[in-house]
Amino acid sequence: MADSPDTLQDILIDYIASNLTEVCTVHYNEDGTTKLIFRDPNAFVHQKIANILLKTVDRKCELDDVVMTLFDPAVLRLNYVTIHNSSNLSCLGLKVFKNHNLSSVEIWGLTSICVNDLVSCFSDWTLNNIVSLSLHGSVFCTYASPCEEDEEVKAKLRVKNGLKKKSNIWSKTGNVLKSSPNSESDQALASASNFERRQVASVKLPAVYVGLCKLKSLKALNLSDTNITSPALLHICTDLQYLTSLDISNCNKIESVEFLKLRKSTLKSLNMYNLKVLMMEETEDALLELKELLFLDISKNKCRPDHPLARLVSSHSVVPRLLRNPNFVPKIESIDISCQEEVVADDLTAFITNHSKLSFLGLMSMLCYEKCVFQLPRGCIVTGIATSGQLLEGLKRYPRRKEYVPKILYEIFTLASDFYAPRPDIIKMILPVMNEHKQEPPIQLAGTACLYNLTKGVMGEGVHPHILKSVVHATLTAMNNFPYHPQLQKNALLTLCCDRILHDVSFDKFWCAKLVLDCLLSFNDQTTDRMAVAICSILAAKISTSQTALLGASNLYMLKLLRIVQKRMEDGIVDITLKFTLSALWNLTDESPATCEVFLAEKGLQLFLQLLETFPRDAAVETKVLGLLNNIAEVSRLRISLINKNFITQLRYFAAGIVAHLVCAGHDCWRDSGVSRETLLTELGEVVMGWSQPKEEMVAYRSFQPFIPLLMALDKPQVQLWAVWALHHVTTKNSSRYCPMLIREGVDDVLKEINRGPRS
Repeated sequence: MADSPDTLQDILIDYIASNLTEVCTVHYNEDGTTKLIFRDPNAFVHQKIANILLKTVDRKCELDDVVMTLFDPAVLRLNYVTIHNSSNLSCLGLKVFKNHNLSSVEIWGLTSICVNDLVSCFSDWTLNNIVSLSLHGSVFCTYASPCEEDEEVKAKLRVKNGLKKKSNIWSKTGNVLKSSPNSESDQALASASNFERRQVASVKLPAVYVGLCKLKSLKALNLSDTNITSPALLHICTDLQYLTSLDISNCNKIESVEFLKLRKSTLKSLNMYNLKVLMMEETEDALLELKELLFLDISKNKCRPDHPLARLVSSHSVVPRLLRNPNFVPKIESIDISCQEEVVADDLTAFITNHSKLSFLGLMSMLCYEKCVFQLPRGCIVTGIATSGQLLEGLKRYPRRKEYVPKILYEIFTLASDFYAPRPDIIKMILPVMNEHKQEPPIQLAGTACLYNLTKGVMGEGVHPHILKSVVHATLTAMNNFPYHPQLQKNALLTLCCDRILHDVSFDKFWCAKLVLDCLLSFNDQTTDRMAVAICSILAAKISTSQTALLGASNLYMLKLLRIVQKRMEDGIVDITLKFTLSALWNLTDESPATCEVFLAEKGLQLFLQLLETFPRDAAVETKVLGLLNNIAEVSRLRISLINKNFITQLRYFAAGIVAHLVCAGHDCWRDSGVSRETLLTELGEVVMGWSQPKEEMVAYRSFQPFIPLLMALDKPQVQLWAVWALHHVTTKNSSRYCPMLIREGVDDVLKEINRGPRS
């Protein structure tokens, strides 16, 4: 059964986000700044919709400083911010947040400005009330910011136990404490704990964390993939008293996690994925103190022996010992130990036995799982590669882990061959992953393979067109990013070479046709050729004439297509590849004089005449060849190329059409042709009068405009007769398409005028 279409709300939000220039206008303020406003002065958007609109505009990579000004609270009031493409944003655009009361902010990849600058853009309400902040992949300042001059902030950032500022205590060069022996600082340091002494000794410039320390109500903080340091986290954990969730995954500057002890009574969720400190003994002590944890991620990536990290840290993980310790995370409900390959079956069995409340267990790339003998708690979800359920759960939980995703996708590809019912749910999970990792060849290769398996044949028939549209976009993006990857290109062609996709799905057909033709040029492979020309033969008839001209006017594309024709002719083979190639050329030359010129310049006419001689009784070849020649005959300046005895004697419905156009050429064109135009006119009239209507529609027209000059040839009734017969044929065989076209293009008025004429 087909998946449901998008909701009306989703469609409208997507339309607004995709057409900002249509629904908005730029207002120029007196101070020289610009502001984006809705064209409708009465527009107001509900807060929930405003949040989604910002997220959608961001997803389409349309967000910049000017677009941010659209989010005026008088029209678009925000309380949740989600921005994953922040590269075009500066403080100028982010200052719009000053006017909003934000409870949750998720801004990823903020590298053009630092985190402190972002916090300075928050309103007072936000500073006091924000509960969730996600800064994945963003940058913390390593230079002094204006905040550093705030003496009150400096005082808060000094180590506790009475340590006071001396003249050079915050060194802006060495970032180390400087004081004389036996000073007040020494006395305070002596009374501090070992942990505090270590942290004080390595204190960095306070500018890196003062911003976050202002967010006193913050409960959830995501700092994954940032340059945050252990000293900074010490102060963050000291000041953020309500912190319950912390993500420090992939933070490679963290040297110690003893700061976690400061939040041992509040932390419920901790993500430490891929931290090198998981190989340090002191980490074990810190984690053993976190008795309130409900969620813990201590998974990692596989580390090759030659990896730089392998030489910097101990080769022994603390995870196996932790799992065996019955006092480790007693309240835990969710734990991920994926890729912790030192864990053996006994470690895992011991942990599960001691933790009956487990609802999730992450075990990607864990061979020990197969050797374990235990009963998982009821309803416990597992990530792994043993079942489709485990794989899909892995895809859902690890969409950004480029080390995990290829293996998951490969296994899904293998399993998809056995699916008998459409799985739009899986497609919806694969698409965001491909979008997240556009430049990762292994992910794009496996992703395109999965999409093909999940949309081919009956599997694709049950997938809604709006999902297939996203499938095509992801496929074309992969083709565009990896033009010389043969298997990926073949995967893409397999997906695209589908009647339902090519005929029923809305997508950028010009972009698709160009990518497919580029693929045709790049690879000399019969399978690739067959699929590429099949796709082009259909798409060429569905794009505009200007787009057709852009494609067809390329000498490289034309030469490749003609070489395919020549090879089949030399081999004496009329196969599906030849037929599709001829159809592609026919459609590319339709109402495209530029393409017709390139065809003639590359000696296509001579090749096609040889083709007619080689396959004289093949109706399919003859139809397509003469159809293309008819397109050339419609171009007045090119008709002279066709007016020669050799060519005209081979012509036969299309042949007559070509003749009808040729006899309308001026007298000068016929002077040295060696053929009597009057004789041709007589024969044309006799042939058309002898025709009977075929049962099926045998031709398709993009436009009736080429017929108008033929109908107006009042001194050549035979030409008019052919044109009327052709119009009658298509309008009776496909009236729903051609009757409106007849009226829309004014051909009915021409016919009425002819009917009223004295010679009708």
